[in-house]
Amino acid sequence: MNQQNRLILKILALYLLTSIAFLSIFLFIVYHLQKKIIFDEEAQRLNNAMGAIFFVLRHKEFHEIQKISDDFNVRIGIIQANGKILFSNLSHTHKTTNLVAKNGLYIIDGHVYLVDIARRAKAKNTFVILEGNNISDKFFSLKVQYIILEIFTTILVGIIAFFLIKILLKPLKQHIEWLNRFLKDSTHEINTPLSVIIMSIERFSKQELSQKNLKRLNNINIAAKTLTHIYDDLVYLNFPDSIPNKESKVDLLPLIEERLDFFGLHITQKQLVVQKDMQDYSFYANPYKISKLIDNLLSNAIKYNKMGGFVHVSLKDRVLCIENSGEHITQDDAEKIFTRYVRVNKDQGGFGIGLSLVADICKEYKIGIQLKSDNESIKFFLQFP
Repeated sequence: MNQQNRLILKILALYLLTSIAFLSIFLFIVYHLQKKIIFDEEAQRLNNAMGAIFFVLRHKEFHEIQKISDDFNVRIGIIQANGKILFSNLSHTHKTTNLVAKNGLYIIDGHVYLVDIARRAKAKNTFVILEGNNISDKFFSLKVQYIILEIFTTILVGIIAFFLIKILLKPLKQHIEWLNRFLKDSTHEINTPLSVIIMSIERFSKQELSQKNLKRLNNINIAAKTLTHIYDDLVYLNFPDSIPNKESKVDLLPLIEERLDFFGLHITQKQLVVQKDMQDYSFYANPYKISKLIDNLLSNAIKYNKMGGFVHVSLKDRVLCIENSGEHITQDDAEKIFTRYVRVNKDQGGFGIGLSLVADICKEYKIGIQLKSDNESIKFFLQFP
């Protein structure tokens, strides 16, 4: 999955999660309001039936009770306080007799029950229990409807959001593609003149040069090596197929010595003191990638060092530590320093890709990496497997 698709998925996921959250809250509120309406309607129907029953009881027309039950579609129980049943066609009389003397509305097994003392009917110690319809089925049906509505709405919103994001990101995608194409073409074009410069420097007869011109030649050589280092990073990023893919035994001690020699002119130019305390260690990996890993750490240790500072390289017990004198790196900067195109120190040049490559290579070979910084130095620790 490329970076663009990952970005689309992240935006889409965030959009859908927030939409689902707000939609769920809205439907939850509406669902409970609808439940209340259903309950209130059933309660009002039972209250109407209760009024008719009280009228019948007041006029001693007990034979009308069954008719009221049929007309209002309710079940009726008339029970005295001592538990004597005067009339009942309730579904579960044994479950409702304990409601006697508990005036109010209740829900038992999904049915709404209204209990009231027949005081208005001048029937002392007599309670009327009305059983309404089973509203649990209506609640369940209502819940299913809202769940289906939420699923359908989420799918619809997701489809619309996906195409909107694609349309909005299209200009950005085209611009990024243009920049990548330009970067690849530029990288390719840099190779030839850079190779000519390096070959020309190597063929110079230094014995015939004055000290002044020799210093100038060294400056050109340093600049050429800096360009070579940047060029190698760009090739690593843009032309991964051109990178040797063969793994072999990598001896770290001679490799680090070799890379220190490569940066010798840079070290001399900044008058840095290099201290080494290394034990040999070897493991199997891609030599080109491990060399690129060491190069970027040494390059940073030199580039972001102060004039006359130090570089300390330690390799013991499978732990490589590259320390250099320099400015303190805050915790916030340390957390994002391995992110591509992020430069913590804006005073020096660079593209912010070196430490990103370091992090990628460490991840590939399961090499632990840690940054520590104080007011005097910056330390990078690599824990090799």
